[in-house]
Amino acid sequence: MAAFFHSLRQYMNGVRTFEKQRPYQLLGLMLALVHFVFASIFFSVYILPLAIYNSCVIVFYIVETELLLRLKNPTLLFVFALCEILFHSVLATLLCGWDWGFMLYTIGLVSLTFYMCFTLDRVKNELKLSLALSFAIYMIYFFTLAISRHTNPVYEEIDEHVKVSTYYFNTFLSFFFILFVSVLFSMEVRYMKRNLEKENATLTEDANSDPLTGLNNRRSMNGILKEKLKEAQTSGEPFSLLMIDIDSFKAVNDTYGHQMGDEVLVGLAKILKEQVRESDVVCRWGGEEMLILIHNKSEAAEACAERIRLATANHLFKGKNIAIRITITIGLATYQEGLSLRELIECADRRLYYGKEHGKNQVVGAS
Repeated sequence: MAAFFHSLRQYMNGVRTFEKQRPYQLLGLMLALVHFVFASIFFSVYILPLAIYNSCVIVFYIVETELLLRLKNPTLLFVFALCEILFHSVLATLLCGWDWGFMLYTIGLVSLTFYMCFTLDRVKNELKLSLALSFAIYMIYFFTLAISRHTNPVYEEIDEHVKVSTYYFNTFLSFFFILFVSVLFSMEVRYMKRNLEKENATLTEDANSDPLTGLNNRRSMNGILKEKLKEAQTSGEPFSLLMIDIDSFKAVNDTYGHQMGDEVLVGLAKILKEQVRESDVVCRWGGEEMLILIHNKSEAAEACAERIRLATANHLFKGKNIAIRITITIGLATYQEGLSLRELIECADRRLYYGKEHGKNQVVGAS
């Protein structure tokens, strides 16, 4: 029982959805049960044409529902159920009279047409088809109303108690039918909405991250830096940038191939993430250049940069039958009042290339 309620909560919350044929199988079995009740009523009052018809329909729904389990094609059940409910409602109304309430089911069919058209894979132009079917249903409803008001039913001499009881039963069932379809539709929409939110989150993550290293890309880093600059201008809280470049990276690619070059980039990205705090932001700025936002002053940022440099120099980067060591050069710049974002990045970049031109494998800061 606990497992049942757990599954029910998942369906209601949009975590899970029914297999495509399940709602239609349930609908088929429900219709078979309803027609069993109708058959019993009509046999009890000796309306044999409707009693025989309902008995045959019970068999058909059970057989077709069983076939759905094998064919996984609910379209046939949709078409048959729509036509059958319409036909039975009209036939029962003309034979027994409007007061039995059989035409109430045609109102419930409107919600069914929208649900079916929007959930069946093979249906095209869902809205147009739903509206067309709804219009046809309403035309049949009012046409049957007009006929029944001007003609007498075939079976008039029926106990009034049976008529009233059947009318209440049909009213209850019609509302339940609308509620059932509405709940199914709501669950489908909730599931699709949840999936869409997941897909949007994935797309946003993909758009903001580098596919090779998993680091933030330049686009997302620009946005983060702009927000950080605004915050620093308001609060005066310092922050630093580390511009990192792999020494002689072209030689790595030329000597060991681009696959090894990719392994170096991935390995370096892992080192950077391990050496900074969770609040700091690491970015692949472009090519073999990395940029790190450090939420701290120059002294702390320089100490962090030195840890990164040493960790990289001591790391063995492994590829297929290859193991190499690399070094990096780091340019450090700390925000000062009045500096623009471009000026700050250019400052870190200048210091980086100063270090590369004066021996590499070093951290170049303000000193």
